[in-house]
This record gives sequence, C-alpha cells and structure tokens, in this order.
Amino acid sequence: MMNLLYHNDFPASVKWVKVKGNRSPYDGDEIYWSKRIGDKYLTLDPQKSRLIKVQRSKCAYCELSFKPEDMIEKHHLIPKIKGGHSIDKNLVLLHLHCHDKIDSLKEVDYDKWVLEKTTEKGCCK
Repeated sequence: MMNLLYHNDFPASVKWVKVKGNRSPYDGDEIYWSKRIGDKYLTLDPQKSRLIKVQRSKCAYCELSFKPEDMIEKHHLIPKIKGGHSIDKNLVLLHLHCHDKIDSLKEVDYDKWVLEKTTEKGCCK
C-alpha cells in the first residue's frame, strides 16, 4: 500500500527551490545542475561538478559566469610537473580561452595569479 504525502508532512524549515522553466537533469546543462545540486548530479566528471559549485559557476580567471555552450577546462594551480596533484584544492575551472591566456603568461605574472588563488582556496600540494 502506498501513502500520499502532503505538504504538511515536511517540516517548515525545509526550503524548496523551484526548478527554472522547462529544465530537466537530462537537458545537458551541466552548469545549471552542477551549481544546483553539486556532486550529487551525475555527470561524466563529478570533480568538475564540485568545482562549478565551489566557484559559483564562474571562471577563476575572468570571473565571468559559465554558460552552457562554454568550453570549460580544469587547470592545476601547481602543475603536476612541479609536484601538484589533481585534488580539488589544486584545481580551478576556466574558460578554454582563459586557459590559453594563463598558459601564455610570463612566469612572474603566473606566480602572482597562483598565489592569489591559492590563498583564496587554501591550496596545498
């Protein structure tokens, strides 16, 4: 036998957030669903989902919001070749074109940018 649940079956402290328009977890908008439910959203890359939520769906370089059509890449703050690991604290998400800009920075400018990001995130090796 099944019981029908009513609104007053849930405590008043539960905050329900309405799903926007005609959204569906199957619509391919990873940014919306990752930001909304984080690592519980089953994507091809759960780490990327966590990072989207932590970064509030914004690029770590230009700080503009990601859009569904954007190419998003993970970037190691401390490169693997210098002992960095692929843990959340050492990764940031960037637009593809921002990633290209970071790769072209001079070492001094890059180190300054990384220092700023690592103090924000509490990065470690």
